[in-house]
Amino acid sequence: MAATDAIANITDGTTSVDIVMEKTDNRFENPLKVIGIPILSSDQGDSTKIQSLIINLLRIKETVVINGILLDETSESAIVKKNNIRTLASKAGNLTLTWGASGANRQTLSPCDIQKWFVTEIPKRIGDEGSTNRGWKIQIELVKGIKKV
Repeated sequence: MAATDAIANITDGTTSVDIVMEKTDNRFENPLKVIGIPILSSDQGDSTKIQSLIINLLRIKETVVINGILLDETSESAIVKKNNIRTLASKAGNLTLTWGASGANRQTLSPCDIQKWFVTEIPKRIGDEGSTNRGWKIQIELVKGIKKV
């Protein structure tokens, strides 16, 4: 990894995985209950009378989807990182995700858990010419919340 790479780190305090980020989406969902209010027959045709009742239950769901690469490094191979993600996904515990470029641009999602993930092996070398790095493309989705078993 280069010092300028944006990195995502997922950890449970014991096992940790670094992902070189290509793209990250931070999503928020707030499912509203929308009820259309009937229009009186005398008001039909008057578009200003169209109203809806909106009920906000504040059931907000925050997710982070990371597209990136698990790189072979001297300290840890890409396959070890892939297996560590499998370990993190199968544990009954709360994870911490930290992502972004260095400094003030780093963001944290905690506690969170892995909702879904998939990896694709990259059969060619990654990086500069002459690089021996190999890796796995990864897409991983984490959801903020407390895991209960």
